[in-house]
Amino acid sequence: MEEAQFNKLIDNDEVNIEEIRKVIFLNKKFLFACISSSIIISFLITILIPNRYESTLLMVADEELSLESSMSQYSGLAGFAGMTLPAEASQASIGVEILQSRILFEKFSNKYNILVPLFASKSWNEDTGELKINDKIYDTASKKWTRKISPPFEAMPSGYEAYKLWIEEIFSFSYDDRTGFVKVTIKHHSPYIAQEWASLLIVELNNFMRKDAVDEAELAIEYLENEVNQTQSEELKLLFYKLIQSKTERIMLAYSRDEYIFRLIDPPYVSQEPFSPNRILFLIAGLFFGLTAGVIFLLYIRPPKTKPVSS
Repeated sequence: MEEAQFNKLIDNDEVNIEEIRKVIFLNKKFLFACISSSIIISFLITILIPNRYESTLLMVADEELSLESSMSQYSGLAGFAGMTLPAEASQASIGVEILQSRILFEKFSNKYNILVPLFASKSWNEDTGELKINDKIYDTASKKWTRKISPPFEAMPSGYEAYKLWIEEIFSFSYDDRTGFVKVTIKHHSPYIAQEWASLLIVELNNFMRKDAVDEAELAIEYLENEVNQTQSEELKLLFYKLIQSKTERIMLAYSRDEYIFRLIDPPYVSQEPFSPNRILFLIAGLFFGLTAGVIFLLYIRPPKTKPVSS
């Protein structure tokens, strides 16, 4: 039957469901072959796709170090002295923004030299535990980048490319601003690299925030000490001394612990099972695709009869 005639039957008439079942039953071997072929192809595709693993950690912000709480206790004294202390954001919210920032990633990337496993890894050998590098991107023998790419990009990935790949494919997080809990996930071909990067990233985040807090506190102390020497107001001197004490305590607290702002609740792990590709999902999709394609093909070459229209 011609295509135009088949389309007319489908569009304009009521299809005989029993006839459809009969067509499918008479051609069940063909339909089974379509489904089997589609499932096999889907399975082969999953074999060609390299495994990817993820490592997840859970941490919580230590609100004891919140700038807001440390400064608010002096608001009454500041008001008595005729001053208003600025409102400051919590360290937790600042830390979350730094966690996903370009500046932290660049420091992390440069310190641990992650560009090669970030860009050039293609799979992980479970037997040897070695990471397989794509020689079309990076030559391990000469230690040179070999990828072919159009200007303005160069063979060696730029910071822009690295950060984009990191945010889109490697790093993800969720933050509950009510509880302060932060969940960080790192994905990679190697479960060991995923676990290592997750651990090191949080170390670098705490170190970054520690250095930033200490630098800010030292600068504030220098300024406050200068103000103490210049003012004649006893109220202001008292306020400045209290603020200097607060900043000094912050420096001491920053150096007294390794986990400065974020404390690990559940450390990252080495995953034993890949999260991608989802082979079961691929096989189910292959089954439905084969079934749908087979049925459509059968109805196209042997369209069902239509019910007679009563006059």
